[in-house]
Amino acid sequence: MLNFAEAMVEAYGDPNYKDGYPMSAKEAVDIVRSRVHVDMPPFPNNLTLNEFKAKLRNERRVELSFEDHRFWDIRRWKIADQTTVCICIRFHNRRGILIRNWNKIRDGEPYPGGNNPPGV
Repeated sequence: MLNFAEAMVEAYGDPNYKDGYPMSAKEAVDIVRSRVHVDMPPFPNNLTLNEFKAKLRNERRVELSFEDHRFWDIRRWKIADQTTVCICIRFHNRRGILIRNWNKIRDGEPYPGGNNPPGV
């Protein structure tokens, strides 16, 4: 649901856009927040696009905190300059906490001058 919400808001730029789709981005997030035993309030109706994106990113950070998504979200959103250390918790093979330090070249930030090699 959170992936659907993010895709809808990125594609159409409106959290309430629904034309031909089963639900809007806001409705998808509200379904996640209203699950049994969670009972969180829905997102407000009067959020701007940037406010909605910020709340959606925080929702992903909280909901997916133990599923190793944060690093890839930071990379996709290109917000590494706002997040200096990405702490990813893994329980695979009982390794515990994995700390990933951000590297602009390795982790997909554009090279100076916009001359990116293929695949970056």
